[in-house]
Amino acid sequence: MKRYEELDSLRGLAALTVLINHLLILIPISMWTVTLIKYPVINIFWQGHSAVLFFFILSGFVLSLPFLRGSDQTYAAYLIKRFCRIYLPYVIAITVGIIACLTLSNGTGFPGLSVWFNKTWTSKITPELVLNHYLFIGSYNTDSFIPAIWSLIHEMRISIVFPFIMLVVLRFNWIINISIALASSIIGYFFYYLSWHHKNLYVSVFDVFNSLEYLPMFILGALLAKYREKITSFLRKLSKFSRMLLLLLGMVLYTYNSFLSEIKLLHFAYMDDWAISFGACLFIALSLSSNNLSRFLLTSPIRFLGKTSYSMYLWHEVILFSLIHVFYGKIPLWVISLSTIGSSLLVSGVMYKIFEEPTIKLGRFLTRNNNKEFSRKTA
Repeated sequence: MKRYEELDSLRGLAALTVLINHLLILIPISMWTVTLIKYPVINIFWQGHSAVLFFFILSGFVLSLPFLRGSDQTYAAYLIKRFCRIYLPYVIAITVGIIACLTLSNGTGFPGLSVWFNKTWTSKITPELVLNHYLFIGSYNTDSFIPAIWSLIHEMRISIVFPFIMLVVLRFNWIINISIALASSIIGYFFYYLSWHHKNLYVSVFDVFNSLEYLPMFILGALLAKYREKITSFLRKLSKFSRMLLLLLGMVLYTYNSFLSEIKLLHFAYMDDWAISFGACLFIALSLSSNNLSRFLLTSPIRFLGKTSYSMYLWHEVILFSLIHVFYGKIPLWVISLSTIGSSLLVSGVMYKIFEEPTIKLGRFLTRNNNKEFSRKTA
């Protein structure tokens, strides 16, 4: 099975932008930080929310490939691999995060830092809260220890039903699939509206339906994979100037939530998410069809980011919060920020080797009989 290493690199770059975003929002929002963080196109380098949607689209693309190639992998084998790939590294990270919170947190936060920072490591820690973090895919305060895990919960929920989504993707054309994705957005927005505006009607089980907000990104990723040969063939026939214009369009769409944000009509419901998603799809398509982009993404430093992207996403906040609780007020914040970047790169590389890579191999080992059966059937 061909592995699109360019997609790993894209995931790594997106993970790096999440880290940069978290460093930028450490301090309370002021006029200059609003301008810096929200300046369209330029803020592509610290677009945290866009990066998460990018992750979902990349997951949809990669997860769909075995189905598109006719793999006979059983549902049980699929779940085991996803469990090993997502949950086991998560368990290690959340355990360390909880221990770090218990041992390093002052329990109140720091007045000089932002609301985003001070809502983490300041919650009352109860056995129920800890248990919910290990049960993983339920509804609970995900800001307590590692805020970034909220996206992993949606990732795992959608992964569980993804094989059934692929039945639809394989059976129907792109128009029907896009229509289903739009319907998912509408239903997801309905439950979001209930949870936000009518808290007295809100039941925690409804939170599961909020994952419908992110289901379209998986469908878009799967459709991109389904039509990848036609799309890349079309893009390769375009002139270099045309591809540059498409890249610029992708950047504009990817940062769409920054454009004229005061005009609510332009950002109603999930319009931003759809624009960002189409921008991400353009990045993926261009990366697979442009030799120059492909060469850049396959350079050693970028490939390292791609290989360790999940570990960086899991661990960078543990490192950031630990360093701040130990050193804030003793050394400048910019030194802590630079130390976070360096430490995150180092720790993500180590954690990939000692935890993430072994769990991937474990998933393959546990499903080896299924793979052997598939090999015999396709020989």
